[in-house]
Amino acid sequence: MHRTRFLGAASAVLALWAVVGLGCTQSQPVDIHKLNVPADFTYSTTRDVTVKVTVADVDGNVSSGTQVTVGGTEDELIPGNVFLRGITDDQGKFEQAVRVPARLASLRVQASIVGISNRSDVAIQNNEVSVDFGPQQQ
Repeated sequence: MHRTRFLGAASAVLALWAVVGLGCTQSQPVDIHKLNVPADFTYSTTRDVTVKVTVADVDGNVSSGTQVTVGGTEDELIPGNVFLRGITDDQGKFEQAVRVPARLASLRVQASIVGISNRSDVAIQNNEVSVDFGPQQQ
């Protein structure tokens, strides 16, 4: 009986020691200078993109005061997921920088004007998006 209690207590102590021992493992710090990181890798999670938009009406005239909306292509310009809103100037132009997730390769740009193609998914090139909205060329 004493031997059974001793073995039971010893087993409990060993089990507790194993659990505590596994939970207290230490990891060695990594020397950041020894990491093999490509030279062109960026740790940034966002980037600044300049958005340039020109809007013309169905007759080809500049459209001042037109609302421009910019969002991610997968967000479908859902309210709350819009990155930027603005208004075209007297020359029908809108330009502004916006901070977007670095993972995005394109942005969805929409101009609130009727009668023309007014929405486009535009690739980000050199941290810039440029789009012209107006009557379709034949």
